[in-house]
Amino acid sequence: MQIIGTRLKCLREKKGVSQKTVAAHLGIDRTTYTRYELGESKPKYHNLCLLAEYFGTSPDFLLGQLVEENAILPTTEGKTIKEIRDEIAQNKILDVNGKPMSPEVRDDYIKVLDLPIKLRELKLRDAREGQ
Repeated sequence: MQIIGTRLKCLREKKGVSQKTVAAHLGIDRTTYTRYELGESKPKYHNLCLLAEYFGTSPDFLLGQLVEENAILPTTEGKTIKEIRDEIAQNKILDVNGKPMSPEVRDDYIKVLDLPIKLRELKLRDAREGQ
């Protein structure tokens, strides 16, 4: 249970918010959230998902099932895949340490994000050719 607390505290501090702010986002009392960070209590699944979303990561990372720091995801709310891809390509999205992604990691993200775009283009081309 301690890994959750350690990761929550680290993410909260990196985000520069108070325990009270995170607790308010969850709709819980600050002391309850403090107990999460201290490892005295474990968030229920719903709150775990809300915390992961709030910090831009996954429940698996919070639970310690992913150990790589780059498991933290960029905030993507309201953005298209192409917009996210372009931000990564232009080094506008940083890794969890606040540094640009390595060229290798950046290229891997771009390849993955290009797949649905290419698939859509192929489907559109096939639809046009089928007419």
